[in-house]
Amino acid sequence: MGFMEDIKHRYGMDILRNFKQWANQVNKRASLENHRKFLLRCRKQRILPSHITRYSKCISGLILSNSPFANHCYSALTQFQFRVLNIEICFYHWKLRQIKHNIEIIKSKLRNEIAEDILFSFSVRQNKFYNFKFHQIRSKQMTKFNNLMNVQVPSNLKSTPDKWIMNFSDLSIPNNVKCFLSLGHQFNLPYTNSIPVMNIIVDCERVISKHDFENRDLVRARVVNTIMNFLNSNQYSRSYSPSLCRDLRDTRAFLSNNKDHIVVLRADKGNVTVVMNRDEYSKKCTELLDDSQTYEKLESDPTVRVQNKNNRFVKILLNKDLVPEPVAKKLTSNDGIFPKMYFLPKIHKTGIPMRPILSFVGSPIYELSKFIADLLKPIFIKDEHYVRNSFDFFNSTNKTRLPPNYVLLSLDVVSLYTNTPTDLALQIIEENWNMVSDPSFDSETFKLIYNFLITSSYFCFNGQFYRQIFGFGMGNCVSQICCDIVMVKLQDYCLSRLPFSVPIFKRYVDDIFTSVPVNTEQLVLDTFNSFHPKLQFTLELESKSALNFLDMRVERTDDNVLYVDWYHKPTFSGRYIGFHSHHAMIHKVNIIRNLKFRALNLSDKRYHEKNLKKIRSILLNNSCPAHLINKILGESLKPSLPQIISSEGPSNTIL
Repeated sequence: MGFMEDIKHRYGMDILRNFKQWANQVNKRASLENHRKFLLRCRKQRILPSHITRYSKCISGLILSNSPFANHCYSALTQFQFRVLNIEICFYHWKLRQIKHNIEIIKSKLRNEIAEDILFSFSVRQNKFYNFKFHQIRSKQMTKFNNLMNVQVPSNLKSTPDKWIMNFSDLSIPNNVKCFLSLGHQFNLPYTNSIPVMNIIVDCERVISKHDFENRDLVRARVVNTIMNFLNSNQYSRSYSPSLCRDLRDTRAFLSNNKDHIVVLRADKGNVTVVMNRDEYSKKCTELLDDSQTYEKLESDPTVRVQNKNNRFVKILLNKDLVPEPVAKKLTSNDGIFPKMYFLPKIHKTGIPMRPILSFVGSPIYELSKFIADLLKPIFIKDEHYVRNSFDFFNSTNKTRLPPNYVLLSLDVVSLYTNTPTDLALQIIEENWNMVSDPSFDSETFKLIYNFLITSSYFCFNGQFYRQIFGFGMGNCVSQICCDIVMVKLQDYCLSRLPFSVPIFKRYVDDIFTSVPVNTEQLVLDTFNSFHPKLQFTLELESKSALNFLDMRVERTDDNVLYVDWYHKPTFSGRYIGFHSHHAMIHKVNIIRNLKFRALNLSDKRYHEKNLKKIRSILLNNSCPAHLINKILGESLKPSLPQIISSEGPSNTIL
């Protein structure tokens, strides 16, 4: 006879019913306790159980909509889901207290009806049953929790596309660190602790100080309002994968332990993360700076001296009534910082040379150089050869028909800024002085300021100060406009000396796309190299009737019609802001829309289907949901650029 049958026989149905209720409450307690612990684990790791997220998909359309409320909707949904989680945890706490109370009531009833040894024996049996049931359910809940954790881990953390990160160092990088670094410098993580409000205010105040006095309080009020709205919205506490947190910790430890051995950089082109030996990086950078014809070392920081001289020139402009007082106040520098040089590896070239980049914003002469650049802008003539961007090039090139026996080629200046003669630029400016934005501006004063800006192209690298002694300094606002002016002069000079007509000639800064008769390529190169000994060009000839230019590929058909396709270099990584990055939802949606816009508006219709498949593959690698990709790629494209090409036949025929 079993235990329950014995109780029924000795004490009757009422006592048996109490024992069964006790056993049933213990069974419920084991299940509820496990579920409560599961929810607590979810809350601790900032992940949401599927039963909560499943019933909140009804507002996904609002989140994915292209409206200013998409990010607010996402934030409200996240807050709502975690509040539901907290309420559910509180419910299970209450339910467990109720069950424990019910068990105590049942025990008190049974103590008055049955022997103590029987009650104790049954209590021991129920404790054993509880432990067995608890661990049985716990194993299932842990499997469920681990599966949920894996779902929360971004797919681009589990495996790294080969092109996202390149390791040229001697160190072997742990896989989780490599995966984390491969996310790129634009991948954002939410703040989980305190927000550095004071640092934000200090940075904002520095920017506000450059605004007009009457607008400063308005800007401050907007900044304070934005910060308070963000803090009150709790957006910074949005959940993200715990494995991501662990990878961040491991990556910081790895980089800290190897800071003297490796350096992590962004590639010059292709959006690739590059890891190099620090010694090799420093050696390559130093070799470029040791060029005595371009740079010279300085013994000390010249920032104060340059700043004082900048302010003296501003006073001269003010005293001569060449600028009003508000402009003079803006041009005056009081807290200038020295420019900093850093280098990016050119992984698309043999030997991985370095490209120098100068951080010029905030330097003592930054505002004055902007002022002079604006003065010179009218001299830069944007003729029919100039292209503003890729869309301009596409509209003027696609479906163009070339004459017979012509080939495509491109020209590129070797180190435009550092090799452009400053005296040549000044000579061209003097010849066209009547074209400046303010012809009444004193030309002699301009020459003094021009020479000052050119000779003040200094910077710091690895604690050593340098000054550029030839050419234009990168980052200096005057450099770009002066190089453009020289390139226009060079273009007109060379085209006038070619003994044949050029059916198409397009120039973007120092990149030139053109078409010339067969077997005249060397003549073209020699003509362009003859303009000035410092300005030398490299030439690239079409291959298999196609030539790459900017982010497009121009293909020439057998009947000499040009068709343009959207193109990426072989070193292009395909990495964009990951979908799991802590960015506003509208930013992620716009990445898809912008990719679609470029792919369709920078390519002929014959390439559209191929490019859409390419976009889909790129976005899936960046963890974008397939349903979101399909929805946006299926939307009709709204034309936002003037279409100057016909959809039928060649648009430009050149004979």
